[in-house]
Amino acid sequence: MLAATDLAALIGEHVSLKRRRREFVGLCPFHDDRTPSLAVVTHKGSAFYKCFSCGAAGNAITFVMEHLRMDFPGALRFLAQRAGITLAPPSRAPRRDGEPHVDRDALIEANSTALVYWRKLLNAARAGRSTSPTATAATAMLTERAIDDEMVEQFQLGVSSDSWDDLVELVKARQLDQGAFVAAGLLKRRPNGEGVYDAFRNRLIFPICDEAGRAIAFGARKLDPADEPKYLNSSESNVFNKSRTLYGLHLARRPIIDAGEAIVTEGYTDVIACHRAGFRNAVATLGTALTADHARVLRRFCERVTLLFDGDEAGLKAAERAAGVFFAEPIEVDVCVLPDGLDPDDLLRRPDGRERFAAAMAARIPILSFLLDRFTEGLAAATSISARQQRIEAFLGRLAELGLSSATPLRRRLVLEELARRVRLPVADLEAAMPAARSALRPARIEDEDQMEGKSEALAIDDAPAFEEVPTSTAMQRAEGDLLGLLLRHPELCSERVDAGDGHRLPVVEAWPAAMFSTRSSRSLAQSVLPLLEEALATHTEVGMQTLLANLAQPAARALASDLYLVADKRTAGRLETAIELLHQTCAALDAARRRRGVDEPDRPPLTNDLEEAQRRLTLARQRGHDPAAFTRFSSR
Repeated sequence: MLAATDLAALIGEHVSLKRRRREFVGLCPFHDDRTPSLAVVTHKGSAFYKCFSCGAAGNAITFVMEHLRMDFPGALRFLAQRAGITLAPPSRAPRRDGEPHVDRDALIEANSTALVYWRKLLNAARAGRSTSPTATAATAMLTERAIDDEMVEQFQLGVSSDSWDDLVELVKARQLDQGAFVAAGLLKRRPNGEGVYDAFRNRLIFPICDEAGRAIAFGARKLDPADEPKYLNSSESNVFNKSRTLYGLHLARRPIIDAGEAIVTEGYTDVIACHRAGFRNAVATLGTALTADHARVLRRFCERVTLLFDGDEAGLKAAERAAGVFFAEPIEVDVCVLPDGLDPDDLLRRPDGRERFAAAMAARIPILSFLLDRFTEGLAAATSISARQQRIEAFLGRLAELGLSSATPLRRRLVLEELARRVRLPVADLEAAMPAARSALRPARIEDEDQMEGKSEALAIDDAPAFEEVPTSTAMQRAEGDLLGLLLRHPELCSERVDAGDGHRLPVVEAWPAAMFSTRSSRSLAQSVLPLLEEALATHTEVGMQTLLANLAQPAARALASDLYLVADKRTAGRLETAIELLHQTCAALDAARRRRGVDEPDRPPLTNDLEEAQRRLTLARQRGHDPAAFTRFSSR
């Protein structure tokens, strides 16, 4: 995919680029850039971008993920479609319910077919071409909810008839794949196994779309008051996970980015009412509380989320549950409780609804303040010492259940400091009273930036595993950076043998393994890229900068790697002969720097005590071919 993408052309669709010698330059789209600070390098096999102001760096996939706000699979599909490449669907085992797995495209096609059909039924009813009870009930509900033609079209609403086999007959008539409609939850199999029937009957249909606007599931509201339940939702599938999906996000994404904030409601009609009133940065969860997965999705677009809740007790409890997201994710969460126990749809249909809604939004408060206000109100009613103790301990237990015990140490400390201020107790006393407070606090988590779908074991530059540090000098740091930069710019240097002491000349990736790098940042980078270079050396394959960047999920790692690459490119002018000469000088400088810092002949680390790692290295050694020093190296470790 990377090889098929012209990175300069891709970025040039979003930024005006100008050629400057062998690179392109332009304004960086990742910050408020006033002078061109973005460089786009297009060397063969090494296409990447680097901003010298904000540090943004990466390849085509990271650009699509971070600028177009897509996840990793979405970025792959986007680039594949752009390049005219058809991605092979993954093979799937049968599901637990015995149904065969259906690929994503087939599920989306089935949903699209159903949606087109249901929209035609609703449009016929709205145009007066249908007088069926279902059509009459659907148009009456739209009128009652003040859902106008614009909103019907934007949210692609439809209606299903009260027939048990409308979709069944449509699938048969068009000779479509019935299994895809079953897998999508549009058709259900009869209990006796003989045939299928329509899952949605006599209901107003709300399509649930992905970020590209494709229907991946449906919500269906009853039209007959006697029917139950009030709402039916599609079952989860290969394209739909309700804990990660937000209704209306495909329409709200740009308004959320522009506002820097997302409004999260509880229902379909609430979202439509907000959009109709001009609050177009509104989305809804799908029958669940706001989850950490929802927060991760929204973090790509904004830094603040406002939760809208009814003023009743159920709404207040839902707001409390959402505090777990605040503890788990680095996103600000506010709470807006609407007046008179009204939901957004009811409030915004009133004559003064928009003004009252805006006033409620202006009065929103941080979720921590919301929780503490509710707690201190109850605490004030406790008149005895025992009662106060019990309420404080119960509240601490509730915070632990919501995830405070698992929050990062800094966020946990800040929360407890605010609570300590409210109850006038030392933080240490609250810490001791919290469940599991006596266990050591876990270290700050490494965020995995859209999770890269397991494509790499990307290491965070600032969170490297602990090694015994070697006394570091500026010369040593510079030499380590030079070595990594040379290998990034000229991967073929991995096979170059350098002096490793004891009369041995080893490939540079063995002579200077990651464990010998003295600074945390360079060691972390080496741990990510050197195994790839070593494998490329053994298998006689090429590995370019864009492939190496794909294995670095953290922006700091990509920024460092691209910096070192560009420095090495300038020093070598792209010439391998110059790079070889500089490589030997750099390794000699590293040895000299270690000796000056009181470190004798470099102590090459033992191979490993891990059998799998040892086997991997032996396999790589065999693949490299004839190597007289190999036996001595392995037997001496």
